[in-house]
Parts: sequence; C-alpha cells; structure tokens
Amino acid sequence: MTWYMGIDEAGYGPNLGPFVMSSAMFSVPDGVTNDLWKAMQPAVRKANQKADGRLVVDDSKQVYSPSVGIGVLEKNIWPFIQLKDNQTLDFSQLWESVCISTLQSVQHEPYLQLSQTLPFGAVSVSSQALLQGTLAQLGIKLEQLQSCVVMPRQFNQLTKEFDSKAAVPLTCISELLAKLPANKPVQITIDRLGGRQHYLNQIRLWFPNSKLAIISETTQCSRYQVDDRITIQFMVQADQQSFSVALASMLSKYWRELMMMQFNAWFVALLPNLKPTAGYPVDATRFWNDIEPIRKSHQFIVNDWWRER
Repeated sequence: MTWYMGIDEAGYGPNLGPFVMSSAMFSVPDGVTNDLWKAMQPAVRKANQKADGRLVVDDSKQVYSPSVGIGVLEKNIWPFIQLKDNQTLDFSQLWESVCISTLQSVQHEPYLQLSQTLPFGAVSVSSQALLQGTLAQLGIKLEQLQSCVVMPRQFNQLTKEFDSKAAVPLTCISELLAKLPANKPVQITIDRLGGRQHYLNQIRLWFPNSKLAIISETTQCSRYQVDDRITIQFMVQADQQSFSVALASMLSKYWRELMMMQFNAWFVALLPNLKPTAGYPVDATRFWNDIEPIRKSHQFIVNDWWRER
C-alpha cells in the first residue's frame, strides 16, 4: 500500500480575499496503477473528455470559470468531501472538517456566513455512488482532504516576517505535511512554486531529522528522497499529471470562491450598486476605491483586508 499526496493552491495573486492551499491523499494497494485517472476511469474523467456523467477532476482552471459560477466546481468536488463526511454541512462544519486552522481564527471576518448551508446545489446521487463503488472495488481510499486558509492579515504578517511572498505557500505546505502517516510509503507531489528549481534546503526545514537526497533537479521536475519511505517532487503543471494535485487544486479553488461569494455579498448588501470583484490586481484597486465609504464607517485596518504583496 502506497499513499499518494498532492498539494496545490488558489489565490496567490489577488490583493483581496484568502489564499488557500490544500492537500488530497489517497492510499492505493500494491498492483493498482498510480495513475488514478486511469484506475478510476469508470467514475472520473478529465475536463477535456466527453461529458458522460462521470465526475471531472482536473486543474481548477479547467473546471471553474466565473461565467458558469461555483456550481460546476461544487458538484465535482463535493462527492469527494462526502467520502469523509457524508452529510449536508454548513460553512462552519465544513471548515472544522477540512481546514487546519480553527474556526476562531476567521470569526472576526464580518462577511463570513458561518451558518450557510452547503452544498448550494444537488449532488448527483449516481455520481456519488459510482465514485464510492469504484474506490471500494479497487481498494483505494481517500485518506485525507485538508486546507490551509490564509487571510490577508496573516498573509501580510508572513511576507513581512520573511521578506518574501513565497513564505506563505511554504508555510502552508509545512502545515499540510504535519499529518503524514507514520511508517507508510508516501509519494508527495506539489505544483512547482514559481520558477524555483532547488528545494533541498526548504525540505530540510520540513524534515529536520531526516536523511535527504536529491534524485533529480530538472526544469520540469525536482525530486527528492526523504529517509527510505517518502518521496517529494515539485512538478511543472503537476495538476495535469497527478490526480491528487488536481483534486487539491479544486478544493483550494472551492474555498476561495466560496469565501469570495460571501465577501462580495456582504459589501453589496451595504452598497447595492457595487460591482463585485474577484480580488485580482487592477479590479481590486477599483473595488477598494469603491468601498471607501464602508472602509471609513467600519474603521477598516488596511492590513486586515489588503495584501501588500
């Protein structure tokens, strides 16, 4: 039995809203291919394959678009969430089920609707049953879904402390790796962080008491051995090559879009003619200027809302 963990993020570039990094981990029996798209093809497909009732697992940019909204992303990620918690949840329950930080860490955010019922739409019962049946037949188990959500206040604190924006995803990875299974062979795949190619020093911080070795460092993939049982690799376009990374990408995007929906709804309720924002540069500046009356009346602390980098 080998454990396959994938890590990916959403929201690294915006000025407004959260940064989210998630992980998905599956245990796969010996003799079953580690290409989970292939192994699980009765139940899942990539976005570019024919729509036929199977769930789509792919880079979140291939699954979600602002024009269609959160519904398509939700109906494909929720069956996996239900593998861990098979019930209707509200926002706070989903947070406590999936997120590393406590709910108390975000309760000060005035726009969060903690009692909002999820999912918004109906999840296909047949797709859910097909997924569960396929996993059971193969002996594959979803062992872990977890997310690290960083709000602007913490984002600014980390970038200031380390004088680097990269400190944010690296800190999140450290937290996600803290729950690796003991005494199990684990293969970890992470979508490459920018143009960085060398990670040995960073891995040493994550695994300070382990024996480390470089397997390869190329323009496409940097791969390392940690003791005898852990392999960790940073790949270009990992969400196209690792099922676990693609699922993590979708979970991160789901959290990001869910929270931005609540963010925009809160502000629009106060300023009905306000145009919502996705939080990315240029439009974020427009939005920030448009909400100046609210910023003044609510005495906003800028660093709690606006990312400096």
